[in-house]
Amino acid sequence: MSKFSTITIRAQLFFMALIIALPAAGIIVYSGLKQREEALVKARVETQKVVANLVSEQQTLVACAKQLLSTLALLPDVRNHNEERVRSILAQNLQINPQFLNIFILDAKGKLWASAVPGPPGLDAADRRYFQNAVRTGRFSSGECIVDRILHKPALSFGYPYRNERGEIAGVVCANFDLNYCSRTLERFRLPAGSSCLMVDRNGVIVGKGINPVGYIGMKSTGKQREQLLNTRDGETMVSPGVDGVVRYSSYRRIFLEGESSPYMYIRAGIPMKSVYGSANMALITNLFCLLPFLALAFYVAGRIGKHSIVDRVAVLHSASQRFARGDLDVRVSELVQGGELGSLGASFDAMASSLQREQKALRESENNFRTLAETANDGMLVVAEDGALMYANSRIAQILGYSAHKLIGADITELAPAEELPRWKSLLRVAGEKDQQQYETRVVTTGGGEVPVEVTCSSTLWHGCSASLVIVRDISDRKRVEEDLRASYNILQRTFASLNETVLIVGAEGGIIEACNDMAKRMLGFSVEELVGRRVADLHVSPEMYEHFCEMRMKMYREKGYFEATYKLRRKDGTIFDSEHVITPIRSESGAVVSHVGVIRDITERKRQEEMLQAKALVLENMAEGVSECAGDGTILFTNPAFDAIFGYPKGELLGKNVSILGHRPSGDSGAFPPDVAGSLKRHGMWFGEFANRKKDGTIFHTYARVNVVPCSGNWITVLDDITERQEMERMKDGMISAVSHEMRTPLTALIGYFQIIQEKGLADPQLREYLETMYNETVRLNELIGNFLDLQRLKARKALYSFKPLALNSLITDTAALFANTSKKHHITLNVDSELPAVIGDEDRLHQVFNNLLSNAIKYSPAGGEIVLTTRSEGSNVAVSVQDRGIGIPPEALNKIFERFYRVDNTDARTVGGTGLGLALVREVIDTHGGNVRVESVLGKGSTFQVSLPVAEKTYNAQMIS
Repeated sequence: MSKFSTITIRAQLFFMALIIALPAAGIIVYSGLKQREEALVKARVETQKVVANLVSEQQTLVACAKQLLSTLALLPDVRNHNEERVRSILAQNLQINPQFLNIFILDAKGKLWASAVPGPPGLDAADRRYFQNAVRTGRFSSGECIVDRILHKPALSFGYPYRNERGEIAGVVCANFDLNYCSRTLERFRLPAGSSCLMVDRNGVIVGKGINPVGYIGMKSTGKQREQLLNTRDGETMVSPGVDGVVRYSSYRRIFLEGESSPYMYIRAGIPMKSVYGSANMALITNLFCLLPFLALAFYVAGRIGKHSIVDRVAVLHSASQRFARGDLDVRVSELVQGGELGSLGASFDAMASSLQREQKALRESENNFRTLAETANDGMLVVAEDGALMYANSRIAQILGYSAHKLIGADITELAPAEELPRWKSLLRVAGEKDQQQYETRVVTTGGGEVPVEVTCSSTLWHGCSASLVIVRDISDRKRVEEDLRASYNILQRTFASLNETVLIVGAEGGIIEACNDMAKRMLGFSVEELVGRRVADLHVSPEMYEHFCEMRMKMYREKGYFEATYKLRRKDGTIFDSEHVITPIRSESGAVVSHVGVIRDITERKRQEEMLQAKALVLENMAEGVSECAGDGTILFTNPAFDAIFGYPKGELLGKNVSILGHRPSGDSGAFPPDVAGSLKRHGMWFGEFANRKKDGTIFHTYARVNVVPCSGNWITVLDDITERQEMERMKDGMISAVSHEMRTPLTALIGYFQIIQEKGLADPQLREYLETMYNETVRLNELIGNFLDLQRLKARKALYSFKPLALNSLITDTAALFANTSKKHHITLNVDSELPAVIGDEDRLHQVFNNLLSNAIKYSPAGGEIVLTTRSEGSNVAVSVQDRGIGIPPEALNKIFERFYRVDNTDARTVGGTGLGLALVREVIDTHGGNVRVESVLGKGSTFQVSLPVAEKTYNAQMIS
């Protein structure tokens, strides 16, 4: 720089003109290089678009081909080789799908038997890759570039196997693609001349070329070119020569078929490098040539101006300054040089002395103003000398630290910093002299030893003519507390966001792109968070039309309510569709425009199912002939169906809110919702059924048969009742008849049985008479048993039998029953197989004894040859099962559905030899039905039968204390 100042001003002006021109030249060169870079980026974008479109079109074509071929493979005509009908179908599909050169079908040996385009008979394609892979893998397979032997055009083939009725592969449905769409894709993009694309199969054979395809289609690429295609990463862009030798900027892509490990096609699209850089290079050269005339003109003007405007006037100033230096204070430079910058410089000489006096006065005033400002500021202020000593401290910093301001003067600033912050404070003061300003957060120590978080801003300044640092200290304790609260709130929000059972999506307003979501989205939609972010929310809707309707309704409700709430169907990743509830709130900019949407999605599939079930149940209740009601624990009526209202003569809805006690007819003084015995049964067992006296609205007393159950979760009562007034009258008439029959028939039968027993005890000499007597006795006993069973069954059917329900241990009942029959037959062996942890059931002990006695008696009776009889108990979820298995004569299959009917007996020789009334199993079913259980039978003719009784488990309060 010192050498430069020694040269003449004119030379310096020429040099400055050159320097001034250099940035322009540099900008021109830089712009040219940037244009080349932009051209390269544009070329990369364009080639990637072309490749992406080619890949997309190819994948779409392959997907369509797979769908078409798989559909054809399922046609009965294809499986049955109906050649004429199949040929017609193939021709129609080829006409609809012009992207195919041909659609044809090969048999299992590769022989052509149907084709959309007629071909030579006996054409064999067994050596083709698409045929071999389809037969070998049993799925959609790709081939390689071939020349279609029917149309004699290059094509890429795909095959899909079809199967016969036995599930064996019977042949392959095939399609040949027309790959000339490569040129059409280039035309759409309007790329520069010479741009081209190349499609190569897995063997390196060219199957498509964008420009001048003649002579290249079917040609195998060179080893170097093929190696470049195989080793280039998918989506990579590079400069490379094409098959025609033209160097292009090209993008590469690979296409895979699902289930195949290697790509079946490689695609490259490129733009010639001459076209990429052509316009940028021309613009650079033109701009440089335009700069040269202006540079020459600048040199000429600099020389002329330097002589007249600078050199001559500087000489005058030089002379005047020498006089001023020698002490000539009267010299006035401004009178010698006027105008321009040099004239201003002369005037500056004249004003120098007075300017210095004014600056000193202004400096004093500025210092006073600074002190006033510092003392009234909300921030602490310190002026620190280079050695760290405090030269000034305002009252605010004294308040923050707890010192008086005068005690701070002279102290070292490092005394205010905690030990761990000392390096930062020293570094701050050192750097302050080099930089204009530096800011960071730290802590200061107060007089009590506490620490206060502060924000420190440090800058260099002058204090009384000395270099110093101005330190602004701001107390940020409140801000730190707010930040901590915000951080805690943010963490809570994050945890809440992640733990929600609903899916939360944040969707951009432009394009409907998902910007964020919570983890619940994976469980609800099947997509991972990474898969959802960046995806269009329209992809989750069942159709574009539904999404369009969704968007319209959302904007409408935004205008009306400020938020959107509705239910729509969505599609999961696996394709399943489910019902969902949406609550969406817009996020708006300061201008009010919607910039994004925050949506909460709830899967309501289960709720929909429950609603449908409730609707169905409500419909059933509305149409039931029985009256149904629900009451609260205090007897308040909560619900009645139409039949219930009609039975009691009340209009619909009038009973709601009233106490159920108004419907009962009970002795005076009993004001409970139910009689004491009913209420006690409900409290102990949670259920009750039987006859009940009721009062209609008009005061009429009538009787109903009611079934009352307690709902465990709410304690409410569900009552189902039938009006049995007419039936009671019939029952009274029938009771008289049954009583008469019982008295008139049982009395003589009892007498007959007694006389038969007396005669048998005395004995008869004639064997024939003894046999007759034994037969008469057995038939009389059987008739007496028949009448007893008939009367029991009638009482059960008429609900006249009294039940005493209580918790029972079935193992004890089964053991007692087995012991009762243990010695009745020496040919039979009774085996017990009981579950020791069997839960209790609620039942009537006598009636269940009667059930198991009948079943075990039948097992012995219908096993005339003897054998083992197994009694088994086991737990089956909410039920307890008891089975009785014999090795007897069995039951014919056609009789299994009738075996529990009254008076039904199996009609075969073996069964007729065994006595019976035909009422025992009917009694079993009636008792088990009354207990809320079921009974079923499994039997193999000639091998035996198994009867199984299933009863509901008692409530958990009984199961908690097992009845041993």
